[in-house]
Amino acid sequence: MTYTKSFFELQFDFATKIAEASGSPIEDVMLNYTAFYKIFGTHDWDFNATNPIWVSFLEQFQKSDDKIATIYDFYLNITRDEEKEEHVFGCFSYHYEEKEKYIQLHFKNNETDGVGPLSDEQMPVRQSELKALFADAFATYPQAETVVGFSWLYNLDAYKRLFPAEHIASAKVVPDWYKSLALWGQFFDKDGKLKEEMVQAFRTCSTNKNIVKELTACFQFQVLELQTGVAIFKSYY
Repeated sequence: MTYTKSFFELQFDFATKIAEASGSPIEDVMLNYTAFYKIFGTHDWDFNATNPIWVSFLEQFQKSDDKIATIYDFYLNITRDEEKEEHVFGCFSYHYEEKEKYIQLHFKNNETDGVGPLSDEQMPVRQSELKALFADAFATYPQAETVVGFSWLYNLDAYKRLFPAEHIASAKVVPDWYKSLALWGQFFDKDGKLKEEMVQAFRTCSTNKNIVKELTACFQFQVLELQTGVAIFKSYY
């Protein structure tokens, strides 16, 4: 999916407000309060200001008189090595973290017929995907100890109903996480278009606010992290 210019504008406007409220350089704020770093194609989760892609972006950004145009042009023109999705099962995928011995779930709308991926009619499909995913995960990584989720999606009943109640009960808000699509993805609808009502509510909320805590409270949903032992999933699926 190619993101729209308005999506980058939404994030940059928010970052500008955070920079003004905190007194922090806009370059630092963009790294920590937008999804730019990941969207530009960096494959690490270190959010390293010395990453060559990020350094290249900042060089162009700092010279620019039209910041939004520069941000979007950089996004469109950067050569991104697509991060390979591991173990894909329909709309779900997972990867295994060897050191911590956990399986982390990912979700992406891979439906092509316009039907909402979390609609009632698609629930049996999503459930079958998860059943196949965990069968593969537990066979491939029998040493796995826990299953982890990390997304704003766990705020939605339509998503939560796919998982064991014990897993949902483990959900905790991830404080101060504003730098990936795990948060910013809430502004997209099933077709990849911005939810205009949500965008407008977000902009209205942030108007005339000059305290960081008040600005970050304008997100309708926060990122939730969940972690549960694999035994729960083995019995559930």
